[in-house]
Amino acid sequence: MVEKIINPAVEEVLKAVMAKYTAEEVITKRGEVKTAVDDLLTARLVNYYLKVDDISLVHVHFSQRFTNAVEAKQIAEQDAKKSGFAVLKATKEAEARISQAKGEAAAQEIIHATLPIVKLEPILNSPRCKSLSSRNPRSARVTCSRIFWASACRNFPASVMSI
Repeated sequence: MVEKIINPAVEEVLKAVMAKYTAEEVITKRGEVKTAVDDLLTARLVNYYLKVDDISLVHVHFSQRFTNAVEAKQIAEQDAKKSGFAVLKATKEAEARISQAKGEAAAQEIIHATLPIVKLEPILNSPRCKSLSSRNPRSARVTCSRIFWASACRNFPASVMSI
């Protein structure tokens, strides 16, 4: 029974299933190949009232060179996916930086639009600044800057000054 029914059925099923896969796929899709052999063999032997519990694909051998080539190809594909992910990540980070810059620019425009216009000439030509600049030009710059900011800040709303 084994030699007349089972062995020929196994050989026929193996040839039929293996013909659907490349040698590379037999290694990389071993589980899928096993399932296909199992299903087809079960269907083939059911006419003889034989039930297949499980099969094992053992001793599927290829040259070491071929096996290494398949592994190298898989590694190259994984590296390509990593590179693609790195490009996608860099793109998303760049988009985030652009969005942040646009937001900061919009915030600066709002701040600029709400600031009061302070005329610098009247402050710098004030008697206090002129008298300071005649005595010590360096300290006059600092003091006049303080006067300028003090004048400018008088025109700010309290909500802006509390920030």
